[in-house]
This record gives sequence, structure tokens and C-alpha cells, in this order.
Amino acid sequence: MSRLIILQENLEFTRKVWNYLMAKDEKLYLSSIAVNSEEALEKMSELDQEDIVLLDFDIKSVDAFELFRNIKRRKRPLPYIIAMSGQGKVVERLRKYSTYFYASLNKPFPFNAVIHMIEKIIYEIMPKTTEDLIKAELRKFDIIATTKGYKYIAEAVLLSLENEILLKDMRNGLYKVMAEKRGDIDGDNVKWTIEKMIRSIKRYTNARLMKSYFYVIDIEEVTPKRFISTIVEKVQDKLEQEEVKEKI
Repeated sequence: MSRLIILQENLEFTRKVWNYLMAKDEKLYLSSIAVNSEEALEKMSELDQEDIVLLDFDIKSVDAFELFRNIKRRKRPLPYIIAMSGQGKVVERLRKYSTYFYASLNKPFPFNAVIHMIEKIIYEIMPKTTEDLIKAELRKFDIIATTKGYKYIAEAVLLSLENEILLKDMRNGLYKVMAEKRGDIDGDNVKWTIEKMIRSIKRYTNARLMKSYFYVIDIEEVTPKRFISTIVEKVQDKLEQEEVKEKI
């Protein structure tokens, strides 16, 4: 179960978000943070990667940037952070860290904007199909979902879930099958597209996240085979967990 953690001075905003989501979604445990540096740091130290954090960078009594740095320093995947600010200088500074946030909101923003983002995250955290699980895993990396490389990787994971033998010899297995499905390209083209996408992911995704996710010392160890097979393992684990829940 995920937690929604709100660090905001506007208590009316917190109450409104709290009441709306409590009434609508039972998958979320709501946990607000008092506007107090010590309590905020304590809560942040317990964050899980499926938690949702509404972090207001305009709070006077809390150094939100220091809180954010504490989250980054942990040797664990980042939670879903929605950054908020109404100050031009702060907004500009936040852009430098945009890859670490799920989203940023500039004040004033409609109430529905933040609700829509939270509901979207909940859907990603609680996916229902194998394809949804794959998308949820890929969302953890700095990757653009509309690119051909993303679609190839998502397809490669799905095919490997259906037949793990394809991963043993990717050139004559996975890449060949994907090329044959298209008809107008060869396996080398599929291989090149996937390798290019993974190089981009390694370049732009937080190195600490990459190392902890793939259990490597150097991100250069993350080969296409390791990338795809690791996601396959994580999706399989989640599918098995869902089966156990259904039996209970």
C-alpha cells in the first residue's frame, strides 16, 4: 500500500486533497507531514519507491531543497515526487532537477491538476495487465514512451516473459522474432534500436537508481540482455504476488 505524504503550509489544500482521495481510493494510505523540519526529515527517511510525495518548495520553516537532497542521497529508488512552487526563482531552480520529479506544478494551479497526477500514479502503481506492469517498470527510468526504442524494449520484455529462451541468444532469438513480426527490417536493426535506447537511459537516468535497480557497481554493466532480463524478473515477481493476492 502506498502512502501519500504532503508537505504543504496550506492546511486547507491538504485537507481537500486528503478528503477527496480518502473517499475515492482505498489503495492509498494518506500520511500528512507537519510543517516541521525534524518531523519532515524523519518521514522522508522512511520513503518507499511507491510512495507519493507532494513537496512544496515555498515553505518558509522547512528547507525543501535540503529534504529533496536527503531523498536523493538514499541508496534506494526515488518515490513519486510532485514538486510545487509559485516563486519564479524556485521554479527555475527546480528545472535543473526535473528528471528526479514525477511532475512539477506552478502555483496557482487547479485542484484537479494535482488530483489527476496522483490518480495517474496510483494507476501505474496498481497496474492490472502484464503490459501495465512493464510500463510501470519502464517509467522508473528517464525514457520517452513515444519513441520507437521504448516500444521495442516494452515488446522485448513482453516476448521474453512469454518465452525466456529468446533471451539466451538474442540475435537469433529475441531480435530475430521481433524483426520477423515486422517483415521490413532485420534483427540488426532491432538490436541497434534497443541498444541506442538503453545507452540513452544510462546517460540520463540517475546513476544511483540504475546501480540499485540492476545490482551493478558500474552502469556500463547494464547490457541490453541484463536490462531486459532484470525487468522480466521484476514483472514476473509482481505477477506472482498478484496471483497470491487473488488466492487469498
